Amino acid sequence: MRAVAATIKTFLLLIAAYLLLGVVAYLVPDKWVQRHVGETLYIGDLLLSDYPKAILFTDLNMQDSYTMDAYTEAIIVNQALSMRSEGWRGILLMPRRQEGFPDQCQSLSKALGGQEGLQTVYYGRYWHGSTFVTRLLLACANFLQIRYLIYVLTTLLLLWCSIKLWTGGQRAAALAVPFSLLLVNVYVMQFSMQFAPVLVIALCGMLWVAYHPGMTRLHSGLFFMVLGSLTACFDLIT
Repeated sequence: MRAVAATIKTFLLLIAAYLLLGVVAYLVPDKWVQRHVGETLYIGDLLLSDYPKAILFTDLNMQDSYTMDAYTEAIIVNQALSMRSEGWRGILLMPRRQEGFPDQCQSLSKALGGQEGLQTVYYGRYWHGSTFVTRLLLACANFLQIRYLIYVLTTLLLLWCSIKLWTGGQRAAALAVPFSLLLVNVYVMQFSMQFAPVLVIALCGMLWVAYHPGMTRLHSGLFFMVLGSLTACFDLIT
């Protein structure tokens, strides 16, 4: 019964935390977000291609391994921009403004300009933790600056994790973690608001295990439940 009670309590606290994050993001003034979305479009970082290549630009067999997803990034920014358009229910419905099924970057540009005739599309079948965080960050920086921020954050987390494993006597793991991430082109995740949250969650999970190697069975179960819940919240296409 103790395990059941702890699981239910943890689950309810997580849901409350996600809703609170959505409320905080909703309260951010639209004009702050609009200014930095405008800077993002002016820079053109999302306008070059729907699926740009991070490093390789030639038609190699493995080029999809280097593909970023500007199409979905533009959806996330559009949702962050349009969240308040439906009132408080926008926290759960997650609206965005677009025209048919168009180029998402062009839709974002039209939504920012307040163009008439755009339809509202609801994307509420997922939790949208990444959109909530993006809206908070767009209050302070444009999308290119946000990409630099998450690159620095994930790099520091990876270094911290490797150092902790090395100093804790797990030297093989300390080498294996960064090497394995390099093999799956981790730098693509580091520049993407769609992919980076899951990388951050994974690295923080590794650090928690490194600092708490003697978790009880109950705490271990709750820990992985929290990791799974965070992933479901922050990974757009869970």
